[in-house]
Formats: sequence, C-alpha cells, structure tokens
Amino acid sequence: MPATVRASESRKRRLDAGMKRIELLVSPEIAVALERLSLYYRVSRVEMISRLIAKAAKRIPAA
Repeated sequence: MPATVRASESRKRRLDAGMKRIELLVSPEIAVALERLSLYYRVSRVEMISRLIAKAAKRIPAA
C-alpha cells in the first residue's frame, strides 16, 4: 500500500475519532525551536505542540 494512501487512511481515522486538523504557520525561529524540542524529548512535532498546549491550558483557571 502506498505511503500516501496509508497517511490518508490514518488521517481519516483520527478525524473520525474526534481529532481536529489545524495548520500552523510559525516563524523560522519558532520552527527551529520546535524541532530542537521534539528531538530533545524524542517525540514528533505534533506531540510536542500538543504537550505545550495542554501544559499552558492547565495554568488557566476553570471558567
């Protein structure tokens, strides 16, 4: 099975599971920082962004 088909099916499964697809445009400096973090923690860039957002959200008081 071609990689593009596997990626498409994987994306569809994640969307069906309730995940949301977003697109981020970041400065070159932020892209480098994100890459360094993901390499340091040995996780994907998506996982690193998810962790950072979850950590920041915990600091906000519940409404």
